Amino acid sequence: MKNYLSLFVILIFLQNIFSQNTSNHRFLPLSVGNVWVYQFQYTSTYYGNSSGYQIIKATQEIIHNSKTYYAIGVTTIFSQGTNVCGHRLFGNGRQIRVDSLSGKVYGWEFCWQDSMEYMIDSLNAKPNDSVSMCFYPGTRIICYDTLSQNIFQFTKQSVSFTITGVESHANWRYVKDFGIIHSGEGNPFYNCTSTLKGCVINNILYGDTNTVIGIQTISNEIPNSFSLSQNYPNPFNPSTKIRFAIPYASSVAQTFLSVHDILGREVTTLVNQQLSPGTYEVEWDASNYPSGLYFYKLTSSDFTETKRMILIK
Repeated sequence: MKNYLSLFVILIFLQNIFSQNTSNHRFLPLSVGNVWVYQFQYTSTYYGNSSGYQIIKATQEIIHNSKTYYAIGVTTIFSQGTNVCGHRLFGNGRQIRVDSLSGKVYGWEFCWQDSMEYMIDSLNAKPNDSVSMCFYPGTRIICYDTLSQNIFQFTKQSVSFTITGVESHANWRYVKDFGIIHSGEGNPFYNCTSTLKGCVINNILYGDTNTVIGIQTISNEIPNSFSLSQNYPNPFNPSTKIRFAIPYASSVAQTFLSVHDILGREVTTLVNQQLSPGTYEVEWDASNYPSGLYFYKLTSSDFTETKRMILIK
């Protein structure tokens, strides 16, 4: 009986280890179309200050040695200056992948050598685990905590890293199901921080996504019910804002917000996304449309509502 009990305990222990290890690839959700929006702040008494946003997008799948990598596209929007933060993972044209079994993040030609891949991070790391950095001999990446992190009204497991052995400093934090949410770097000449403001993961919007597709998150508090507000201003010329609320997320239902003319013909679609619960606002620029009466319709799950608005030029 004792032998059976011991075997049962060992099997449960191994199952827990296996489950934990094979789920850690979720710390970096890679899929074509996923988008991350980071707000960065660069400060330097030598090079001047800069700030703005970086929009990161997984643009396509690329196969190397029967392994799938994701090509990364980067768009930078400057509010001030011209300097940007160097991102741990995301460089324009970079190709990265996550091994779903080991939880390791790889980059193709990450060390600027031909036809090879190198490990960037290990998402299975535990505090004080470390690995050498391929492009900086003598430096090491160290995992320094695996604390829970609150983001977009979710509490998620995280894993954080820093580097040692160089005069400069850097740190970054992954959060399960969202990727890197914060990174910082610097040396005696500058400091730079980058913080995740919003993202689209597997076609679902989180956080402040106004920079992504023109939808602004007004509140992440879960509404009691669906609602569609009257546009403001109304009448308007040439643009107006429309606010709506989504009380729950659906894994299958899209949220549509469309505009129709007086004959019922759809003239534009403002929203066509899966949305997490919250209150959103979208702006319609009607500069290219004639004056008249228009209707805007919100459809999500089994909810549909239509309101009128007037464009006067």
